[in-house]
Amino acid sequence: MLIKSLKIVGGCLLIGILVLIFLLLPTKAEKLETENNALGYVELLKQAKNSQPNSNVYASSQITPDNPLFEGVLALQRGRYGLAEQKLKLLMEAGNLDAMFWYAETILGSSVYATQEAGDLFLKAANAGHAYSALKLDPTTRDCELYLGYRCSEDWIEKGEVLLKARAEQGDVKAQYYANVIKKPRSEEDYQRNIDLVTQAANNGYYMPLIETIKRLERYNSLDNKKKQAIVKLVTLAANNNFVPAIAASYKYTKDKNPQQAEELLLKLARLGNRMAINATFHFDFQALQQGDDSKFFNAYKFALVREIIFRKNNNTESMGWAIVRKEIRPFRDGEKDHIKLAAEEFINQMTPMIYIDEMHPQYTRFDH
Repeated sequence: MLIKSLKIVGGCLLIGILVLIFLLLPTKAEKLETENNALGYVELLKQAKNSQPNSNVYASSQITPDNPLFEGVLALQRGRYGLAEQKLKLLMEAGNLDAMFWYAETILGSSVYATQEAGDLFLKAANAGHAYSALKLDPTTRDCELYLGYRCSEDWIEKGEVLLKARAEQGDVKAQYYANVIKKPRSEEDYQRNIDLVTQAANNGYYMPLIETIKRLERYNSLDNKKKQAIVKLVTLAANNNFVPAIAASYKYTKDKNPQQAEELLLKLARLGNRMAINATFHFDFQALQQGDDSKFFNAYKFALVREIIFRKNNNTESMGWAIVRKEIRPFRDGEKDHIKLAAEEFINQMTPMIYIDEMHPQYTRFDH
């Protein structure tokens, strides 16, 4: 009897080991992604070959200035939470479910009371048929684990998917992608389907799936020069259509190889409202100023003011102030401070900020500093 029991246990253990080995083996889709990498995105690479900068600043912005959500979501993207609350609350109270989602996203985690309110609003919006709010209540998500607690349940996973498909049928580009993407592709068909969906999303001006894919592809150790070049081409395609995270990636690729082009990209990012670019432009000019290049004084203070006015961050203006006190740089000359302030305001007035965060990536701005 003991021998028979040991045989059964041994058999079960062997089966378990075989199942584990099977699960750990790379799938056909994983093998294809490793082998092909960015080269698998044939159609988008063809488009990238002839890609030129798009004159439509909002070509890749899912929320454009004509949308009532624009000012509120832009404020959230900029980290101006109080302004975002103010703008979005008015729309939410008028019955806008998208505004309810974004308002809840804005206040989530800011305090115990606000987090309770945010959870109730996500639940209310989900019950009213808002797909992205329903997906927010997936118990496997970090927000459910940290903030939303008892409101989350596995039922919302299925309900969210149903709502997402309904939204996709109405032409929601993001929903079309997330309702159909295969999260754990196994077969060659799964692999190709996901490529087609990324391509379709990009063709409709939604480049976040492409950039998220590229971030994953960059981590592979098997990147030869041809694959690296393909990644750069795909990023350039999205950058030419004014997608801020892609322009930031292009800047990363070019800053050492082509400083002049990198400087142009940084200025383009600044004009699109990118916080990292505005901050970096200040620091480059400020460092040059500290090293004795007095010609950088005007531009350094201008971008310090741009950052302060837009993002309510005065670290850079304070840095210049203390540098003047310590006599590391020269003081302001007569009327210069007011003149530079006017230049900063003019720069801001000519900016065309685009929104790149979306309901599936509401906190993407955390990586933009």
